[in-house]
Amino acid sequence: MQFACLLIDQLPVKSEVQRTPALAGRPVIIAHGAGSRRVVLDASPHALGVQPGMPLSEALSQCKGALLVEPDPAHYRDVFDHALDAIEALGADVEEEDLGHATVQLTGLELLHGGEQQLIDDLIAAIPRFLAPRIGVGSSKFVASVAAHQAKPGRDYRAPSDLQPFLDSLPVELLPVPWQTIAKLHGFGLRSLGQLARMPIGALQAQFGREGKLLGELASQADAPEAQVTGLMDLGRGTAFLLDSPGMAALHERLAERLHGLTQQKDARELRLHITVQNKVSREDAKSLQAELGAQFQPRSFRFKGFGLYGWDSELWNFER
Repeated sequence: MQFACLLIDQLPVKSEVQRTPALAGRPVIIAHGAGSRRVVLDASPHALGVQPGMPLSEALSQCKGALLVEPDPAHYRDVFDHALDAIEALGADVEEEDLGHATVQLTGLELLHGGEQQLIDDLIAAIPRFLAPRIGVGSSKFVASVAAHQAKPGRDYRAPSDLQPFLDSLPVELLPVPWQTIAKLHGFGLRSLGQLARMPIGALQAQFGREGKLLGELASQADAPEAQVTGLMDLGRGTAFLLDSPGMAALHERLAERLHGLTQQKDARELRLHITVQNKVSREDAKSLQAELGAQFQPRSFRFKGFGLYGWDSELWNFER
C-alpha cells in the first residue's frame, strides 16, 4: 500500500507573507500563548535556529532581529481547508494529520488519474502555488512524511525501497514528537534516526516512558517488509509459492540471534520463504496443481502485515498470538 504525504511547511508564515509581501525574505516568528508561556507557532527559514514549540524567549535569543507577528489561526485554518477541498475534488480520501500536513492513500486512486505519477502531479497542481507543497510517497504514513521533507518545494519525492539506509542519516527533528522530546534526544547525543534506531527499546522507555517505544519503532522503521512472489516451489507432496524478501530474511536473522540456544538444528537450515498452498497429498496431485498454477503464474509484490506465533500440536500448527 502506498501513501502520499502532503506537507505545506511554514503554512502560517506563508499565509502571512501572501497578504503582507513586505515580510518576504525576513526572519519572521509567529508566537501564541500568553505571558511567559508564549511559544513559537511557526517561523520563516530566515529565523535560523528557531523551531515550532520552542519557548518564545529562547527563540528571540536565537534570532535577535526577528519580526514578531501575532497569529491569525482562523486565517491559517481557512487557507488549509481550501487546499484540502482542492485535493478532495480529485476524488482523494484525505486524512488531516496537523495544520499543513495531510495523508492520501494512493492505492486504487491512481487508476482514475492515468497512473501514480500523474496523480501526484495533479495533487501538486491543485494546491495554490504560494504554498509550495511538498509531496512524499512511501509505504507508510511516517515514511511518506519523511519523504515529503526531502522533496523540494512544489515537487515530490519517493522513499527508496531500501528504507534503513535512507532513514539512518536523517535528523530526529523529523519524528512526530514535541519539541521538548527532540531537545531531550539532543541532550543524550541522539541527533539522527540511525543513532536512535541502534538504542535498545528498553533504554528508550526508561528515559522517555511509553513515548520511547514509539521513538524506537519509528527510527528503526518498523514497516512491514516488502516481498515478491517469484515462482512455484515443489514440496514433494505439496506445492508452495516461492518468496523473495531481503527484509524478512534480515528479520529472521535477528530473531535467530536473539533466540540463540533455544532453536533446533533444523532452524539452522537455509531459509526458504514460501506460502504453502497444498500439503500431504499424493505426488501426482502435487504435480497436477503445479502444472495448473505454472500455466497462469504471474510474479507479484506485497508486504507482510506482521508476525504470528504458532505452536505445533497434533500434526497441526495452532495460532497462539
